[in-house]
Amino acid sequence: MASMAMMLANNGLRDEVRSWIKKGDNKPVGAKQLADALPDELLAELKGDKSSAEMDKYLAGCADFLPYFFDKLTPDGVLPDDDGLRSLAETLDPAKVAGKATAGVKQAASSLGL
Repeated sequence: MASMAMMLANNGLRDEVRSWIKKGDNKPVGAKQLADALPDELLAELKGDKSSAEMDKYLAGCADFLPYFFDKLTPDGVLPDDDGLRSLAETLDPAKVAGKATAGVKQAASSLGL
């Protein structure tokens, strides 16, 4: 989560990501903005066998979901540490809980000015 926040923030979505994490209104992001913020390798991996129209629809869905995702996983307006992220993730899908590096969370929070 922290690495995703940093990647998006460092690639043009800093204000949007900050709004998703902090309390208050979430700034929207468009599919094109999201595509521009993602590394080419990741876009190619996500595209796979999808047609351009399918990929556009996929990115639009991701763009709609990301603000909600970050907002729900940061209810206190801060990126959670390892334990906090695990606790929140368990409420979403216990089978997919994975630890995150606290150092990465702190670095992302610092980078975002949180």
